[in-house]
Amino acid sequence: MKVVKIDWMDEGALEAVITVLSGDSTFQAFSHPCSYKVGDIIRSPLMSLDDENIVRVDSTTPMIKQIGDTFRHEIIAKVENVKKSLVSVGDVEIELGRYLPGDIIDGDYISFQSSRLDT
Repeated sequence: MKVVKIDWMDEGALEAVITVLSGDSTFQAFSHPCSYKVGDIIRSPLMSLDDENIVRVDSTTPMIKQIGDTFRHEIIAKVENVKKSLVSVGDVEIELGRYLPGDIIDGDYISFQSSRLDT
């Protein structure tokens, strides 16, 4: 995923909202401390805060959809590692803040909402 824009919330404290492009998806993530520059590639997983409504879905089309002008996102992702709560949307890896429900296994697709994605 590639950083396409940085909006500084507090440049002295290195707090920023970064706009990220991955495939056809453009979305925002919070970054602190932000050491990225426009054009940088982010290779480490994003952290999802306050994930909720985690359910297995039949869809195999991953997506990240930002909800309005908030940090909230609706996500459909492939489960990469249940034990690590690691999912992916294309080249975007996301580490969930909680454990996945017990009936979900590696390779399943899940839908959930995240109150914020962090770098």
